[in-house]
Amino acid sequence: MDAESVTIRQGNDSLMSFASKRNIEAMLPTAAAGLVAGIVVIAVSLPLHSPHDSLMNTGTIAIAVVATAIVISVAVSRLAESRNSYFVLLGVSSVAFILASIGAFVVQETQDLERTVSFVVPLAAIQFGLTALLSPLLELRRSIARWTALAAFLILLSAGFALAGQGDRESGRLELPPRTQQ
Repeated sequence: MDAESVTIRQGNDSLMSFASKRNIEAMLPTAAAGLVAGIVVIAVSLPLHSPHDSLMNTGTIAIAVVATAIVISVAVSRLAESRNSYFVLLGVSSVAFILASIGAFVVQETQDLERTVSFVVPLAAIQFGLTALLSPLLELRRSIARWTALAAFLILLSAGFALAGQGDRESGRLELPPRTQQ
């Protein structure tokens, strides 16, 4: 075997060991919590004024929430190999919230997207806060976490893409229905 094939094999072995059933089971409570939090985030995002209806709609929020849930669950499972896993979760969630807030500020300042911070920061706070709150509850019942993750994933993606066209653009005159004479 040459050196290149040994390196590729070691990379594949590392990936396979990470994708073991034990590691996936360790990630499930945090992933399920993040996906459930994402459903709340989508519901809260509907009445908010989006800085850009094409870029920041419920479909893109659903994708961001799924990615966030996966990244946080992977980070927590890799970093928390001790009894302090909840503190690792709080730390990872805090860092992710700070990065999301900084990213929103940078986008708002460098692009022509007003109100990006006021749109992204509350949604990020809900996402990371609920993930940190729900994860320990789902950790207690891993069998529930498995089904919760699957159900939340399906609800999140279907609601996210079904409501993606629900923007806040003006659609015409807004008026009350005509008053009926009695």
